[in-house]
Amino acid sequence: MAAVIDYYALLEVEASATADEVKKAYRKKALIWHPDKNSSEEAQEMFHYITEAYNVLSDTEKRRVYDMQFEPEGDFVEAYQQHSNGSGSGAGPRGSSGNLDDSWLSQQPSFIPAWGTSATTSTTTTTLPSPTLVSSSLFDGYNCAGGIAVDKSPNQNLFMVGWSNNASSSSCGASSAGPLWIIKYNTNNTNFSAINFTSVSGLANGVALDAQGFPYVGGAANGFFFLKVDPFNLSVLLRGVYAAGNGANGIAVDSSNNVVLVGAADDAWVTIKFNALGNVSWFNKVSLFEPQTLTAVAVDSSDNIIAGGRTYDSFAAPLTGIYDCVLLKLSPDAQQSWALQFGSGSVSSVSGVAVDKQDNIYITGWISGGGGMDGDNNTFAGGTDAFVAKYYSSGSRIWIRLLGTAGGDL
Repeated sequence: MAAVIDYYALLEVEASATADEVKKAYRKKALIWHPDKNSSEEAQEMFHYITEAYNVLSDTEKRRVYDMQFEPEGDFVEAYQQHSNGSGSGAGPRGSSGNLDDSWLSQQPSFIPAWGTSATTSTTTTTLPSPTLVSSSLFDGYNCAGGIAVDKSPNQNLFMVGWSNNASSSSCGASSAGPLWIIKYNTNNTNFSAINFTSVSGLANGVALDAQGFPYVGGAANGFFFLKVDPFNLSVLLRGVYAAGNGANGIAVDSSNNVVLVGAADDAWVTIKFNALGNVSWFNKVSLFEPQTLTAVAVDSSDNIIAGGRTYDSFAAPLTGIYDCVLLKLSPDAQQSWALQFGSGSVSSVSGVAVDKQDNIYITGWISGGGGMDGDNNTFAGGTDAFVAKYYSSGSRIWIRLLGTAGGDL
């Protein structure tokens, strides 16, 4: 959900409009802007926005939350009304030439929190990071890529996020924090664009897409943060901030556009869920005697949360080595469904999580030492090996594969 848009103005209905009136207004707009009926450049963009508006205003709970917190800004609303009415391609976020027009970023809802503040109750008026269109010179020097995602559009647009490394070495650790960037190009590499957020220094550790194809960037910048980005001009639409801990290592977006971040704070596992308006719904922290961190997250078809990482303690099973892999399943309201712990007798960690259409779970990671991780006729090759494993949604393992050589294979 793009909280900076007046959905009522976009559909041209009153705030008191009934569900039936909203539906009729959406159908009217869809007939104008559906890409199958409209071949203009802005048709796909506008169809995304009106569909998003309908999804919110037709849902009683989403509309209630939206109505409580949205305060439209006149200039911004007028620009979108012009764009919605098709009065010219120069209206709205994209200028007539297709170049970036970020002047509208100064008109923001008052509830978006400032950097360094908690998103739970903040009403600070703030300006979101202004995007700067950059060329390949962005990649002069060291850069770190944090994540990649591909949308379901015919162009199969690819979004990659990362940061410009401010460290004096090629390391991509916490000390390398620098200006964030996001790159978009299609699979034929015929439409390349990149945006650099020079006003924000941090780590962009992951990217996820919502059902409408909007990318969300998650990472670390004075705590946990995410940015919702317009997929057409790469400008920022929404931000969520939780000013505590080491920041997010992984990000996922559920079917209601709630955002889930995972990472660590005070050597404890942290899972944070933001609602579609960028405010914190809940904060879950699990502290044991030894350090823990979560590194990856995904959501299933029921919006359950699947998170993976590592633990230096005996959590769901006896510790096998220095630290073990962990895999957790949480309900949408943060209740733990199950937890798994497994290791190699030395060091092992989960680094990626994915879920398929049947809610089967796939994880990848790495191990050092072969004890307890061999399976399905796999043999530990030595050094550090990669692994991939598949699980049922119940947490039962289906198979595991080890991949590696006698050396290091991170």
